[in-house]
Amino acid sequence: MLHHPLLDAVAEAASKAPPRSHQREILQRATAMLSELHRQIADSATPERVREKLRHFVAALEASHERLGQRMLEPTFLLNAVGEAMGRSELIHQAVVSFVQVGLYFFGLDQIERRWPREAVSCSAVHAEHLGTFISRDGLKAVIARAKARLAEGRPYCLSWHYLNSLRTAFLSYCRHSHDALDHTAVVEELDAMAREVSTDTSAENRMQLVLDVFRTELTPEQQRIYLAQHGTVLSGETPSPLAELMGLAGGDSGQLGWGEIAARVGLSEKSAKREYLRALHALLAGVARRTFGPGPLPVAMVRRIQDALLSSIREKDLRLKDHNTGRGMGVLVEKWQVALRFVLASERISA
Repeated sequence: MLHHPLLDAVAEAASKAPPRSHQREILQRATAMLSELHRQIADSATPERVREKLRHFVAALEASHERLGQRMLEPTFLLNAVGEAMGRSELIHQAVVSFVQVGLYFFGLDQIERRWPREAVSCSAVHAEHLGTFISRDGLKAVIARAKARLAEGRPYCLSWHYLNSLRTAFLSYCRHSHDALDHTAVVEELDAMAREVSTDTSAENRMQLVLDVFRTELTPEQQRIYLAQHGTVLSGETPSPLAELMGLAGGDSGQLGWGEIAARVGLSEKSAKREYLRALHALLAGVARRTFGPGPLPVAMVRRIQDALLSSIREKDLRLKDHNTGRGMGVLVEKWQVALRFVLASERISA
């Protein structure tokens, strides 16, 4: 039985990686890739032309392993080594494509959370779509051409950076061309705009009424007061906002208040007031989603993730709401909730 040092090293690293971690998923897929390539190299039924490409690809990976040592077992280094090997061998193989797809998927998610946490929801959606284009046959031919050009110049080729730059370009293009309500950031402006349309737009009236019904029936009076005080939707100067008028709540708190003042008015600690606010957001999103999609599990993963994020923060003893750069701050949570609510309302509009 032949001994394959790189395959053995990757398989061992996969077994030691944390369970259900991105690292383990990538290393397990790399193990499957190398096993399949070695099997086909040894299979007499494999055409010689294909076998030669496979050998060249594996040899390039083994050369990278000798040069990088243990660093080769880090997912990003492994991805880049595979990209370089594709350029050297001009190989497009199902097992390699499967590894690249999984590796870039998790690499992209990690980079989005690290670099663009405030745009994580919309950027993740672009990432999921863009990755399919990137690993299409034409996309992989472009990868090979770029890798060959870099290597011919004596420069390294980094598949991870190639993908990250293309993802950034795709996301910026999405932002420039998108005119959907999901791309706006002020949920109150959106809800008030819906309210202003009630007299002329039946679908807008239906959507507004849906939100109002959930607000009245599924939020406690305390949560209603906290939500309205936080968003400043009851009074705007001397004139009640359309949202407040429809809810019949004009004449309450005036303008947007600080958390200390909100907490004092409802007789709670500031932390408890914030927790009730997050419960209000969760109840609004869950209620609107349930009435839109029906009972049972939500069919939209993005909405499920945001509901889970709200519940996770609510259950945390310290709420973990102070860090705004990690995707867990109050501002980030509220922005993600706004995107999810608009998505559900847009789904309701489309299905109506």
